[in-house]
Amino acid sequence: MICDTTLFIDDLVAPNLSALQGQILDHVDERPVDLDPDTLVTEAETRTGLNDFGAGEFRQRLETHIAAIDADTGSTNLNRIILRNRKFGQLPQHSHAGIRHHTMTVRRH
Repeated sequence: MICDTTLFIDDLVAPNLSALQGQILDHVDERPVDLDPDTLVTEAETRTGLNDFGAGEFRQRLETHIAAIDADTGSTNLNRIILRNRKFGQLPQHSHAGIRHHTMTVRRH
């Protein structure tokens, strides 16, 4: 049996949203999204207790990424929240302090 697996998405630029989806986006648009690099780093330090982010190049990459997010005038506030959460979640991964190595053993039955 052969199935047609072609998917057509023709509304990426101007999506056709349901009333509920529109209400959600409107609600999210009212929430401020702080993408200030200093704020993100301070929050990551507070949340994890870590503060050594290694070489200075980390900070430059963070600022460049945030500048690109801020420059995207077509981005919705929902997208900015998602990107902020992703970037915020990555900050502790860049910290060198307190990193522990774990060995995992996989057993097959």
